[in-house]
Amino acid sequence: FDNGDGVDITGNSNRVFNYGPGGTIFGEDNGIRVSGTSNFIYNTSNNTIEGNDEDGIRFSSGSNLDIDNIDGTIIGWDDGIDIDSGGSVFIFNDGGLIEGRVDDGIESSSSDLNVTNQSRFLGGNSYDIGVIYGDNNGISSFGSAAYIENNFLALIIGEDDDGIYLTGSGNEVYNDGLIQGNDDGISLNSVTNGTNTIENYDD
Repeated sequence: FDNGDGVDITGNSNRVFNYGPGGTIFGEDNGIRVSGTSNFIYNTSNNTIEGNDEDGIRFSSGSNLDIDNIDGTIIGWDDGIDIDSGGSVFIFNDGGLIEGRVDDGIESSSSDLNVTNQSRFLGGNSYDIGVIYGDNNGISSFGSAAYIENNFLALIIGEDDDGIYLTGSGNEVYNDGLIQGNDDGISLNSVTNGTNTIENYDD
């Protein structure tokens, strides 16, 4: 698309599959823009979802969005994935790359953000490393009750600011990989009454 979004989803229970081999969804604004409930995006091996001027995937309103990135790339000029909605969002990055070139890998206003970042086992000692990268923050969550799991060998990187930036309470971070920021690895801000959980593992 020369202008606008690669795919513009408005409505409920839609499915977008980008797979096999070398598939690309490209938008001059957003790669995919979503509004609605119970939508699903699947991006797989060596395929790309890209937003040239804005975000790779932008979730503007609704709830229950599932994004599976399996060995693929989701990249935006601003954010890799931008979640403006307060509804539930589930992101599974298995050996893929989610990148925000000038802002965050994932930026979220959701009150129910769930992110699993892991490396994909290929056999022997070989893995495709799961990476969430932002020029500012790797992941920023401005809601509460975010759940972030960064598994073996996986990377969450904030080039200029924080690996993970969190606000509120009820957040959980479990790390068995690397979370790194220029300022802080994990930054807790505007913490209200309640508990945040951070656990670091070393296998």
